[in-house]
Amino acid sequence: MEYDVNEYFNLPDLLKNEELGIRRAFAAEPYLSAKEYFGRLDRFLELAPAVESALEKLASLDFDRDNYKILEDMLALLTRMRWDRYIRDFHGLLEDFGKKGNGRAVAANAQRIASDFKRLHSLVKSAKGVRK
Repeated sequence: MEYDVNEYFNLPDLLKNEELGIRRAFAAEPYLSAKEYFGRLDRFLELAPAVESALEKLASLDFDRDNYKILEDMLALLTRMRWDRYIRDFHGLLEDFGKKGNGRAVAANAQRIASDFKRLHSLVKSAKGVRK
């Protein structure tokens, strides 16, 4: 992904939000650069709409394999971001998805996760700006 110099993340806004755990991510990876971290945030913003769609489909009992793949990709990114709360949610959802006969549990978990995930998406999106 090519970086647009006119786009930026508002670091003070990001640091204010404890849920994002930016300090925790940099403490765990001392050689992590801000550019790399912001790249992860950009990747999150790229994946988030597809994840929201997948969660909505799962909540309505649509168990397409593509939904599993996009959620798996997001779990890998959440793990790199160290967003523990969402890691647990997505891990549990994927675990249930893989078991036969758990359709209702998957749908209920997807519905529960969807609103929190939308809030997280909105939070990250609002921290991104464009210079004029």
